[in-house]
Amino acid sequence: MNFLDGGYYAIKGFSFQYDKTIIHILEKENDTDFVEIELSEDLSDANSIIQVKYKEKSTYTNSAIKKPVCQLLETYKVDKRESILYAFFKDKDEEEKTLSLKDLNEIIGNCKIGNKQYYFNEDLKREFIKNFKIIFTKKYYDQIMLLIEKTKEIFNCSEEEALVYYPLMYKYVEQKITDNPPEEKQERICTKGELKDYVLNSKKIIFETSYIDFLGKEKYCELIKKKYFTSCNRNDWERFFLIDISYNINITLIKNICLKLREKFYLKSNIGDITYIKSPAPYIFLINIDKNIYKDLKQELLWEEYVFRDGFCFEHADFYLNNLIEKCTSQNNIEIRFINEMDHFIQAIQKINKTKKIYYFYKEKHENLHISSEVYFIEIDELEDLLQII
Repeated sequence: MNFLDGGYYAIKGFSFQYDKTIIHILEKENDTDFVEIELSEDLSDANSIIQVKYKEKSTYTNSAIKKPVCQLLETYKVDKRESILYAFFKDKDEEEKTLSLKDLNEIIGNCKIGNKQYYFNEDLKREFIKNFKIIFTKKYYDQIMLLIEKTKEIFNCSEEEALVYYPLMYKYVEQKITDNPPEEKQERICTKGELKDYVLNSKKIIFETSYIDFLGKEKYCELIKKKYFTSCNRNDWERFFLIDISYNINITLIKNICLKLREKFYLKSNIGDITYIKSPAPYIFLINIDKNIYKDLKQELLWEEYVFRDGFCFEHADFYLNNLIEKCTSQNNIEIRFINEMDHFIQAIQKINKTKKIYYFYKEKHENLHISSEVYFIEIDELEDLLQII
């Protein structure tokens, strides 16, 4: 096996371990049950200590498990939790196996691994085999599918959503290690409730570029559209669309997005001869837009006789909140409401008492919004993606 092959199998081994860790967390009975990650061993909990080994190209031999068994025995001297070796070998079917004292001695032999010599007395070994088992487990991709099914069950979600939550959970578990160096390894603990809360919050807050790569852009956009923007029922809600356009100065595209939002969410309805507003004009906050482009955008909309509000009643006027949040009626025909600054957005959110839906589209990074209202942070790869999503 060459160096590149070794790297491939090493990375796959870590992925196999993290997948097993996530499954172990999700299978906990209570939300307060904890799992230790790379603390005593690869993973552990209140009852057990687990070493994970993935040997895709190896057949099972005693020497292949000598090192992890010796390590578990060494840990068992001071920690009497159940010891488990969770392992995949290409010639082993799924099964659980316990050892006799004879089996154990044949595996550990002289108890020497490289330059390290272990010492285990017979009493320790007899006690250990009563609290030790080997679990020969599923293949790499079979374990991933088990994790996806477990995710669907725990979060009551579709397979598409589970495929989004999977890399999110994976990253969270990985960061438990990378964010906590050896001197802080006591922080490498995760409860089932903690992981669930992270996913449930993150599905509203963030879809990272890695998810776009994972699903493919087209499928990702379809998922976002289905999740937030396909309902035929346009409730009488105040909808805010925060769009970071600092990386795009295409005024035609920006204008098309604004008009698409107007078309989708500004809806009228008739009862007899009476026209009423079924869904009010959306609020659009074009974050980091160039002032000259913003001026040209509004000028074009005025020329085309679109009616909008932006909180300014006349040239050089101070911001007037009531102008921005003026109620949409069939008489004033307000179709779009532009927000110019973050402070104006905060004021509007605080003033409006109706149900609010807030969507923040961004690329790579977004600002933190210090508001109590629920916000859906949605990462996009290109501004054009908005037209497909909406």
